[in-house]
Amino acid sequence: MKLTSTINRGAIDGSQLAGPDLEQPATPGRGHPQGGFSLIEILVCIVLAGTVILALAYGMLTLMRVNKSTSEREQIQLAIGNFTERLVVSKYIPCAASPAPQPTAFSYNALPNKWVPTQPGMTAKVTNVEFWDDAAKKFVSTCPTATDQQAQRLNVEVTWRGRAGTGQIVTTQRPDPTP
Repeated sequence: MKLTSTINRGAIDGSQLAGPDLEQPATPGRGHPQGGFSLIEILVCIVLAGTVILALAYGMLTLMRVNKSTSEREQIQLAIGNFTERLVVSKYIPCAASPAPQPTAFSYNALPNKWVPTQPGMTAKVTNVEFWDDAAKKFVSTCPTATDQQAQRLNVEVTWRGRAGTGQIVTTQRPDPTP
């Protein structure tokens, strides 16, 4: 004996259609056929969803790290700009031929009120001073003549949170420098 169930579908005109092609074997003891997902299918879906979620989380963490790094570099560049601008308006220290003392990085770093850090723990300093030589048409490491030629190139460095940034400025003697 074969158990079958008939599926009736409503036609457009409201009449009922039934026939052998619409018959399906019935599950013994149930009125509906059994359906659903197997355990393996569910596990595969969980693994795939977990992989996608982990990839997205890793991408977000990388984005946050890059954003922090970029922010720190921008803060250092801002500080370099502020420090060099402060040096431009600071007192010019002229050079003289030996044996007179040469202005050094220490001389510029010792200027009072030269700079206020933009972030706690940030430091800035002049690392090198070079002097303009009119004869050679370039900057040199020692004062080229007995008189100052009124232009110096200062190399600066700003450090913060283990990162460092460098910059250069050319400062000249002005008739009325502001402190």
